[in-house]
Amino acid sequence: MNISMKIKKTIHFLSTSWLILAIFYMLITALRQWGIKWWVIFTLSGHSLVLVSFLISIYLFAIYQGVVRKVDSAPEHPLSRTPAYMLLYDIAPVLGALAGCYAMLDVAENSSQVASMIAMGTFAFTFLFWVIIDPIIEITEMQMPDSKKLRIERLVKAKQTKLLAEQKHRDTIKELIELQAQQRISWQKQLIPAVEQLCGEQDNKHYNQTIIDLGMEAWQRGGSNCMLEVYDLINSKLKDGSPKAQIVKMLWNGIGNWKNIA
Repeated sequence: MNISMKIKKTIHFLSTSWLILAIFYMLITALRQWGIKWWVIFTLSGHSLVLVSFLISIYLFAIYQGVVRKVDSAPEHPLSRTPAYMLLYDIAPVLGALAGCYAMLDVAENSSQVASMIAMGTFAFTFLFWVIIDPIIEITEMQMPDSKKLRIERLVKAKQTKLLAEQKHRDTIKELIELQAQQRISWQKQLIPAVEQLCGEQDNKHYNQTIIDLGMEAWQRGGSNCMLEVYDLINSKLKDGSPKAQIVKMLWNGIGNWKNIA
């Protein structure tokens, strides 16, 4: 019996929804029997509030555990990770409802008693299976020698996989840094003559056009990174704040989007 994860989650969701409806029915029925209208908001004592919060937390954990049971740990749990057991876990509320209905077939005096017993059976069996039986089974499985060995092997493998991923990430970063360094050297070799010519330009008539041409060439060679490299070269040769440096800054603002990236 092989159940896909999507179908499993759907079954678990429907069973959990049925369980919630059963709990609400039990609560409303109890309030009506006490003579309290179901819409009345009543206060709880501090001890009761702690107990209710604890039970809700246990149920939420059980619901979460049923949805996200780890597949990679299945060999460590020869029973609780089998498809049959996982299906049994998911339909526990329905089985409890069927048990409650069967128990009241011959003794029920009215439909209200049947509904109450169905709700009680749903709650009791689900609590018994999800909160008591299932954890005991999983703890027992984890104490088995084979399960302990498999768990250690899985953790070691996961650690090795993490280390390999981290090393691969570091290698990738190192390669990128080396590639950027090679690109910078290449750009400098190709464009330093043009930068020196620009910085030594005396003909103001063609100076602006020379700046624009150099900026466009840098943009075409390596985009914004190349433009920033050339811009730093120009500033290293020109005095900061000099008229030529100001003209470069003004004219290059309209080439590409290098300033936004910087």
